[in-house]
Amino acid sequence: MELAHVRLLNIQEFAEHPVPNSECRSIAKPCAKYSLRQFSEATFSEMQTARNTKRWYPDPHSLDYQSCAQTVAIMFDLGYTKRPLADAFKVTARTIQRDLTKMKRTP
Repeated sequence: MELAHVRLLNIQEFAEHPVPNSECRSIAKPCAKYSLRQFSEATFSEMQTARNTKRWYPDPHSLDYQSCAQTVAIMFDLGYTKRPLADAFKVTARTIQRDLTKMKRTP
């Protein structure tokens, strides 16, 4: 897989003077080793779980989603920035931005 990707990049980037196939193999081999060593099914599952917990899933003792979004909008209007809001509500800054945009669109 990595070798095919390196060969494709070689063709795209160095069309006039491509590097030899032996060089492509030399580049692809450590990439493949790194990928196999660093990423496993368990690692990927842990990453997905961590990403999933950063969404607006309120626990039973917190406010519901709409209240959280309204609170974020009010705090943002008061001058809080997205990063501290994201940390306080345990979500990503992108989620904050998305919800602020939604709140502006709705009358």
